[in-house]
Amino acid sequence: MFLYLFILAGANYISNKEEFLNESHKETTKLVKKNCSGCGEKMAYEEIFCGNCGNKMIN
Repeated sequence: MFLYLFILAGANYISNKEEFLNESHKETTKLVKKNCSGCGEKMAYEEIFCGNCGNKMIN
């Protein structure tokens, strides 16, 4: 019986830890719109180069 309760408590701890990590990751991840220096296309992610023409993305 003790082993069963120990396993349940461990599973609950792991799920709580995963939920905490997911919430903390959401706070640090921000989507920033950047414009392409060549074609002017806007990207919703923090890209370095444009997926359309290959030029560098700027804020």
